[in-house]
Amino acid sequence: MRSVIPPLLLLAVSGMAADQRPVKLDIQAEWYGVRAGEQVPIRIGLLSATNQPAQAPKRFDVQLQARLPSGEVKPLRTVTLEQGESTKEVSIAPPGFGMIYIWAKQPELLPGGVYLAVRTSGSTIAQSSPRTPTMSRSPTLPQQRAVEARPAPAPNLTGAPPRPQTPGPHAIPKMALRYSPDRRFLADGKDAATVQAFLLGEFTATDIQLNLFDSSGTMKPIPLTILKGRDSGRSALTFNQPGTVTVEFMGSEPPAELDGDKKLEIPFMPAITHVRLEASPPVISLADKADLLLTFRDEQERPVAIDVARPVTFVIETGRGELAQEEVDVGAGQFEARTTFQPAWLGRAEISATSPNLLTVSIPLQVSMPTGLLLCSLGGGLVGGYFSYSKRKRSGRRQIGIGIVTGFLFYWACLFLGLGAIGHAVVINPLSAFALSTFGGWMQTGVFAFWKSRLKAP
Repeated sequence: MRSVIPPLLLLAVSGMAADQRPVKLDIQAEWYGVRAGEQVPIRIGLLSATNQPAQAPKRFDVQLQARLPSGEVKPLRTVTLEQGESTKEVSIAPPGFGMIYIWAKQPELLPGGVYLAVRTSGSTIAQSSPRTPTMSRSPTLPQQRAVEARPAPAPNLTGAPPRPQTPGPHAIPKMALRYSPDRRFLADGKDAATVQAFLLGEFTATDIQLNLFDSSGTMKPIPLTILKGRDSGRSALTFNQPGTVTVEFMGSEPPAELDGDKKLEIPFMPAITHVRLEASPPVISLADKADLLLTFRDEQERPVAIDVARPVTFVIETGRGELAQEEVDVGAGQFEARTTFQPAWLGRAEISATSPNLLTVSIPLQVSMPTGLLLCSLGGGLVGGYFSYSKRKRSGRRQIGIGIVTGFLFYWACLFLGLGAIGHAVVINPLSAFALSTFGGWMQTGVFAFWKSRLKAP
């Protein structure tokens, strides 16, 4: 029984380490209705695949941008998360007015985002008294972030003069429906899309309950409710199959008018959370090549096929050598990318690989001198030179020395220039090294004419 405990502990530690890997960015705002020019406190966090806070493995520079209703994107600021940090709180002033999407992006992470309802500076917004933070520490519980507005007179998203604060008895509320963040979600049953309804007109004297059709059947809480005196309500949904989830507005109680699309199409993709890079073999000589294999994986380390084409970039971070392909396009339905590394110097080399919105991974390679092949080559050249001397003794024993040199040069040409027209695996065989060098040593300087003729051949 004791022998079982250490492996179990290793599995637990391995799972914890994988769970701590950052996968996506999360944005939470202290409130979701603001006046133009007003500073809004927001929290930017790193989340793992299971929506747990994750520490930055290195410095991350997160770009904050605002997308206006017109589609124009305006930069806001850069927020830096140093190694070991998981969250950062900053304040921003959303530009313009209307439904403004605040977007956080970093090339190695899934982007995060949130919608803010920005009113013109001349209008009055709801305010709580006192104003209390609403940034939830748990992104998986959207109901905890429901304190989005502050009771007060009517919001104004159109730029027109403020409307009367008390709606008429037969006034129909106007609303807008959005989901965030604006990206493809992981189909793992955990990556939640937030569906939010914003009140565009006067605050109502009662709760507004939205009847929404949800094709995933996972939306919570239901019905989505805009509470009395607040300007928005939120629900969340997940899905465990790649595809599109439809959320459609079917009506509300009391009746309300929806401004814009009544249907949201929320995309879900294969649950790829990271990539793994492997080298075979991890220790090579100058005469060898290492095969590099990158695979797309989920949080449980299972290979996952992609649904749309993805680029993969390989980079030599340290060491000297050459990659057969630096850019590899992986087609839909595949789950791996391959290339080879040919070293050019001794020592340690490090190769990294990256694909958009996934953490960069790297792997070390140790490059050593091919001592065995070198000895076989010198021995073969010596034997070939002796054969040449035995046949033409009048040329002197110098033929033996010439044979060592020409034998090595011929083997080098076969190894790196493909002169022997045989596979690389055959060339690096020690017996092949001896045989080819023997041939080169026996041919003496005639090997250069043979070399020239082979290189000119079509």
